[in-house]
Parts: sequence; C-alpha cells; structure tokens
Amino acid sequence: MAKKNKKKNQNKVAGTAVSNPAVKSAIQALKEGDSPEKQNNLSLALLKAKFLAPCSIDKEDENTIAMKMFMINTNEGKSYFPLFTDQKEADKSAGEEKPQYVIRMIKDYEQILNDPNNSAEGLVINPGEDSIVVNKDLALLIASGRIPLAREKKENVRGAVAYMEPAVYPTKLANKVYDSAVEIPTISRIWLKEKHDGIDTYVALFVEADNKDRKVLTDLNKALEEVRGEMNIEIDFITDKIMNDVIGDAIALYDRELEL
Repeated sequence: MAKKNKKKNQNKVAGTAVSNPAVKSAIQALKEGDSPEKQNNLSLALLKAKFLAPCSIDKEDENTIAMKMFMINTNEGKSYFPLFTDQKEADKSAGEEKPQYVIRMIKDYEQILNDPNNSAEGLVINPGEDSIVVNKDLALLIASGRIPLAREKKENVRGAVAYMEPAVYPTKLANKVYDSAVEIPTISRIWLKEKHDGIDTYVALFVEADNKDRKVLTDLNKALEEVRGEMNIEIDFITDKIMNDVIGDAIALYDRELEL
C-alpha cells in the first residue's frame, strides 16, 4: 500500500528550529527595569542570535531562485526589516498569506543596510508584541562586532559622559517626540541618543531650531510627560561640538524638510 506524502507547512523554515532564550530573557529583563548591565546583555545576545526572517522565495528557472526579504512600515513612513526570535513569535505576526522564513543573523544585514539604495532604517525584533527596534547605526555596530557597551555604575561617582545608540530603542517616546515636533514649527531637526555618566542613563534629545528660544524646549518637554514614565530625559539645543563629536552623520529622528 503506497504511503501518502504529508503536506508540509510552507511557512516554516527548513532545518533546525530557531530559539533565542537569551534574547527573550534580555528583552523581558529590560521591560522590568533599565540598567547598563541589562542593555549590555541584550546587545551581546543580539550579536550571537540567529533569527527567522520572513521572505518570499520564487524559482525563476532551474538554476535561479529569487528571494525577497519582507519589510514593515510604520505610521510615520519608516521601514524596518522584521526578525523573529522563534516560530511562535513569527506566527503571531503572520497574516492570511503565510510567508516563508530564512535564518539570518544581524551581521547578514550589514551589506544591505550600507547600500545607499536601501530605505530601511534598521531592524525590528518581534514586531507587534515586543517591537524591539534596532536602528541602522546600532545594527551596523553589532554586525561589525563593535558593540557600544554601556558602562556600569561604580561607587556612585559620575565619570566622563558617553553617548551611544540605545540598546533598546524607546519607540513610544520617539513617536511622541516626532508627533510633538510636527506641532512646533520652529523645530527643524531632533536627534535621539542614549547618555551615560557612570551613574544614570538618560534619553538625550538634541534639538535644532530656527532660534534658541528656551520655550521650544519647555514645550517639547511638557509634551513628553505622558510617555516619560521612569525614563530620565534631557533636552537641549544642538551645538557644533555635539554635532561633531556625538551626532556625526546619524539620521535625525525628526527632520522638518521631510515633512514638506
């Protein structure tokens, strides 16, 4: 009696199942409270992790296979490559048309993110429930192995200030900053960085405006009250030194010219 072939679930990835307990544990720890140690644990876990990347795979001919990586778009018009820690997380975001998946590490996106024709602003881990955004600058640092580790607190002594890309991007806060900036016409650009001084961690917002009227900063700070939570937030006008030493060629969180 002939055996019936079982129909394979085409949206599953072939080979060994992907599981990332270290990444999921680090994400959960940060949800319970931020600290340099927890940020470092997530960065190190992301460096080593293998993820499921949704894509479409089509056979063009006998020798050629075309693979297209999926992207997701935010309400602000930004695009990210989604990655999932495991099949369970992937299934939560899958729609009626089940995608296929390939296994990818963050380092596999280095060439794509460096491509001048690429429109993605980074990666997002488990979009939907966790939505851990790894912006382009941080993703490239992780891809190269040059992880910007946050400094631990030592004897409550403040040291030299260090700025870096957030280990976990504060998406809710960033969205509120963007929406608020749209309502303040004198603001031209805003950059977001993470600041460490040896004791505390801050979200640092650097504002470029038509004039340096402190009311602009006051209004922006007031608008962020509803999403501030326990985050330490510093807002100040951009200076030439900050632009040269901290910002460099980093992409602004908000750019008025892109709104015109």
